[in-house]
Amino acid sequence: MDATIWVSLGGLAATVAASAIGFYYTHKSQRTPIRQELYKLQVECLSAFVVQATRMQQLAAAFTSGTATFSSGGVEDMEWESLNAEILEITQRAGLVLTSAAYSTLTAYRASQRDFEDALIAGTDLLAALQAMQGAFASVFMVGREVVGADSLSGETIRLHGADGYESMNRIGSNAFGQVIGALWRRGKPTSK
Repeated sequence: MDATIWVSLGGLAATVAASAIGFYYTHKSQRTPIRQELYKLQVECLSAFVVQATRMQQLAAAFTSGTATFSSGGVEDMEWESLNAEILEITQRAGLVLTSAAYSTLTAYRASQRDFEDALIAGTDLLAALQAMQGAFASVFMVGREVVGADSLSGETIRLHGADGYESMNRIGSNAFGQVIGALWRRGKPTSK
């Protein structure tokens, strides 16, 4: 073969390779903003859900303990209905942006919340329904952490910044954390000593 043919074939191959590389990076640059926006929406949905579900569980705990009463048209009833509507809206939005596994945990929480409401209306024992709600919430919380990558991102941060602060947080102990969580569940009521 003539040398010009080899040069032409080499040039053609280089052009094809450069075009393929260009196409790859163009495709990747177009998808990266979409991924970032999707991640942002996932974090927003999960964060909003956790906040509203926590408020709902606080109210459910108040119904269970008898510190709140459920009466049609009452303040707590209206608050329950409002939270129910907000959580439904968040769950519907989340259905578009979350993975199926994560979305199913939100719907499982909604089912447990409905079961609690049914027990509340029927006037039956609420403790088991409340515990089911709390368990479903814990599932949403843990799957949500996986979706947002909290553990892996936190692990990277610890490796970058050292484990000293992390270890001192571990030394605080579960009792102190339990008191903090207990304070959240009491809806701002002072603890008795």
